[in-house]
Amino acid sequence: MTWKIRRYRRWGNSGYLPVIKLLITAIFFLALLLVGFEVGNRISWNFFTLPKLQTGASEMLQVWRFVGLYSDDWKSILGEVLPVASYFPDYIEDESRGFFVTAMQDITAADLRNPQTFFSSQIAYFNAVPVTAEPEYIPEDEPVPGLPPVEENKEDPVIPRGAGPLVGIYCTHNAESYVPTQGVEKLEGKNGGIFSVAQHLKDTLENKYGIASVLSSTIHDYPDWAKSYANSLVTLQQMKKDYPTIQIFIDVHRDAQIPRASTTAEIGGKQASRIMFIVGSNARLPHPHWQENLAFAKKLSGVMDKMYPGLLKGVRVQDGRYNQHVSPHAILVEMGSTENSLEEAELAAEMLAGVINNNLNSEEI
Repeated sequence: MTWKIRRYRRWGNSGYLPVIKLLITAIFFLALLLVGFEVGNRISWNFFTLPKLQTGASEMLQVWRFVGLYSDDWKSILGEVLPVASYFPDYIEDESRGFFVTAMQDITAADLRNPQTFFSSQIAYFNAVPVTAEPEYIPEDEPVPGLPPVEENKEDPVIPRGAGPLVGIYCTHNAESYVPTQGVEKLEGKNGGIFSVAQHLKDTLENKYGIASVLSSTIHDYPDWAKSYANSLVTLQQMKKDYPTIQIFIDVHRDAQIPRASTTAEIGGKQASRIMFIVGSNARLPHPHWQENLAFAKKLSGVMDKMYPGLLKGVRVQDGRYNQHVSPHAILVEMGSTENSLEEAELAAEMLAGVINNNLNSEEI
């Protein structure tokens, strides 16, 4: 018995116990962190409407003002660090994924909310698809009802149109640009390369297919990038009011810092930026008919796969609403990434115009 006691004391004095305690504490903290981010991304009620917390927030506001911070300042700070804090009564769209989630992805390409990326970012074998900025969801291969037959090597017909525009186009992030062509990722306070792509999409729809379209040149992402979607919602609602004939609303974007190999395809002997459809869900804000947007995106993706094999990168469902609640046919399209050239993105826009024309020609959407 004495020998066993001495053995235990020798082991305890060797320094292992403090290390084990520290390891357990770190694991526990990481688990709390992961749970916190998950809850922050899923809870849709207003954390700050609880009476006791509301009182505390009011008292804290006086402190913030004393040190030079005001209501919008502390809301923004809390929204960056704690996702659940971004759900205020006047909240419209939250693009923030949280400071720690964003920092982890920027440094390691691993998403704290998606365990699969822990492996794919570190072990090449698991990385069959290049790591993107956010976890990607691609719907199962399933027949999409109502897809029109697409014949190869046949000129797309021009559809007779009425006087009103059928497509409304805008850019929530106007500054987004293409590095190979413009040398920078963003042109702050200006319409960057992404607006040129949107303009090319409009011109192709009108000049090649006779589809009247509207394009907004309003800057939405400057001076406050965090209010981009709130600003573009105003544009979208005004566009819908001014042009009630619009059937499709398109928010044109480009992805960021994704390897060129995964965002470029050879179509007809030319290099084109690949296209990703983003569909918002009701995970953060009320959006009861988001499945209609998903069905519409899947219909377009089905046509695109037939007309231009390889152009479609996928259809991704994300937690944000992205203003798609205003119409069952509102889509967000990512035209390549920062690594694509403007010419490649504009070529993709021409092909997207052909897909939209085919869809409008097939049936009433």
